[in-house]
Amino acid sequence: ACFSVDWYLDLLFNASATNMIVISALPFAGSPLNPDVMKATIELADSLGCEGRVLMQGEAHPSAGELNDALDNMSTISAAMPVGAWKTYTHWGGPGWWLDDHDPNAPQVGEAFIQRASELGPNIIAVHKGFGVGSPYAHPRDVGPAAAKHPDMRFVVYHSGFDIGWGAEGPYDEANDNGIDRLITSVRANGIGPGGNVYAELGSTWRALMGNPDAAAHAIGKLLVAFGPDNVVWGTDSIWYGS
Repeated sequence: ACFSVDWYLDLLFNASATNMIVISALPFAGSPLNPDVMKATIELADSLGCEGRVLMQGEAHPSAGELNDALDNMSTISAAMPVGAWKTYTHWGGPGWWLDDHDPNAPQVGEAFIQRASELGPNIIAVHKGFGVGSPYAHPRDVGPAAAKHPDMRFVVYHSGFDIGWGAEGPYDEANDNGIDRLITSVRANGIGPGGNVYAELGSTWRALMGNPDAAAHAIGKLLVAFGPDNVVWGTDSIWYGS
């Protein structure tokens, strides 16, 4: 759905029990949800007494066009906006790429992006992994290596690697290269355990799971064991679907 700023804030803060909002960048440059709109939303919420309850993510599309231009755009956004995290998509918004640059045939932009995010701050990268619409670059195999190489950075994995069309979530299986298991395998293979610098986010994932209690229980259980209770991040994406 597409809402005005006023209607959006009314729905989230007056018509629901929402305490915090994170406005997430979309996977293409020039979207209507641009940094200026995000900033205006924060300023309006603050003026209405909701200080600190709306956060924005700075957009980053390192494989779209020239890398230096993308990095410069991050610097421009950082200088002008109250960025709470950096949001990126490794499978949309440009040619597919990896956070750890492990594939020489893919654009080598991951390390440069992480370094720029580290320099600018904050030290939080939100990356879409899962719901890949057939793209191999939505696989979270690069999360573990990137997080292990950058222990000073925090990686919030949107959707926790969950996907549809392959089967149902069950007990963790290291040999399963689908869904949430593949994210868990990636972080464990790189020595990252509960309370580490990787966070599993549930937006859209929970919507897809909540109609199947068995799969939902397995998913939450696996995430709690692998990441710890403080590293499983609640999210709904309800603005896309309705509550």
